[in-house]
Amino acid sequence: MRRLAIASLALCTVAAAAPAQTDTAQRSTPSYTLEDVLTSLRKGADTLDLARTNPAQSQALDSISAMLRAADAAPLSIDALAGFITKTHPSFSDVARWRSQPQAAWAQPWFYDALVRLRRLANAAGSGIGPQLVTRFGAAAADHFIAPMDELETKILRNAQAINTEKLRRYELKFGPESARLNIVEVVINYLIERPSWSPFAPDENGPSPFEVVSSYSTSGLTANRSTDDKIRAHLVAGAHAGFRFYRFSEKKSGGNALQKFLAPKYVGAGAFFLGAQDRPLISPLEDGHRSGGFLAWGPARAGFTLGRDWRAVIGVGKQILPYLF
Repeated sequence: MRRLAIASLALCTVAAAAPAQTDTAQRSTPSYTLEDVLTSLRKGADTLDLARTNPAQSQALDSISAMLRAADAAPLSIDALAGFITKTHPSFSDVARWRSQPQAAWAQPWFYDALVRLRRLANAAGSGIGPQLVTRFGAAAADHFIAPMDELETKILRNAQAINTEKLRRYELKFGPESARLNIVEVVINYLIERPSWSPFAPDENGPSPFEVVSSYSTSGLTANRSTDDKIRAHLVAGAHAGFRFYRFSEKKSGGNALQKFLAPKYVGAGAFFLGAQDRPLISPLEDGHRSGGFLAWGPARAGFTLGRDWRAVIGVGKQILPYLF
């Protein structure tokens, strides 16, 4: 009986300690909501006695808090709030109009403005509730009041850094050393069509457009045909390409050997292909009797074809022999 009592006591001790350890782990990684932010800021304002020392700031905090609570936004998590503030494009559910609450407050313009004003009340240099608490009571004591707001600011900063990093990666992909080389005609055309804000080729808040116009002339295409002695011979031909290039921003891989770069190119293209009436280099691809078809580009590699009785298949690369020309 004595051994049984000791064993029972040990089991009770372990069972009682387990929830305590779980609670400690949960407290070490808090998950705040907007209600936590509003409540902690109100406690901080009361600690500073803002109702007496700065009634306008105190009333502004009460006004914003009342608006957000009345809109049933208080249960929103910090992650959701940070996502609203740093959102750059609609999700699939936004486009499909899938909303659990058709008139959700966070879908209204005033909601974003209220969050911005709340952040200013909390963290404005010198006059914000957070800086005042730190100045008067020290960082350790102030953390009790401003921890939820600090977490929101941290999440917003991380989201913004991720957005800016992705934007820079896209600019590097389209305009960096591994991007396609343009001739002078393409430079002028693409520069002009990227100016209007409504153009699909213009950059936006997410970075550059993935589209680019192709208008090139090449003298290094390789084709083959039967000669007069009935033998198949390969030779260089001149051709023109007119179409569009698409940069694969979703491709995250970088570097690698030639095969890896070929299997995962940074850009692809397609459009119309024109070949002169004769299979020769350095001739006009639009001369009388020229042949036309299409082309596909996979990174710098290109393959074109013409239709008709005297059809041709032409392969080549998008490298320029003379910079900005062909």
